[in-house]
Amino acid sequence: MAIAYDLNDLIKACGEINRVVVLGKAERSARDDFGLLTKKAVLDFIYNDGLEKPQHINTKRWEQNPDTDLILIDAYSFYSGPKHGYLAFFHSPKTGKWLIKSFKLNRDAEPRNK
Repeated sequence: MAIAYDLNDLIKACGEINRVVVLGKAERSARDDFGLLTKKAVLDFIYNDGLEKPQHINTKRWEQNPDTDLILIDAYSFYSGPKHGYLAFFHSPKTGKWLIKSFKLNRDAEPRNK
């Protein structure tokens, strides 16, 4: 499936007040895996070019969407120094906000090691 959102739009929104929501699970893994202790730290990290070499992995339907509206989620891999990360996000047409669904270490094989 084609990319649903422009990653740069998410990055820009991370620098604006109340435009991006970091879901609880993403906040916990960002803290545990990257040392980003708050939601604001996650947003600042993304806004300040913390996602090194982002690469689109896939775009999928949000399978656990509580509404009947079609929501697509984009997933990206990225680096932060030696760490290989995974980011998944979407834009809510109802609220107009971006939601970060996942922000964690990427468990897939690292392309740099292939």
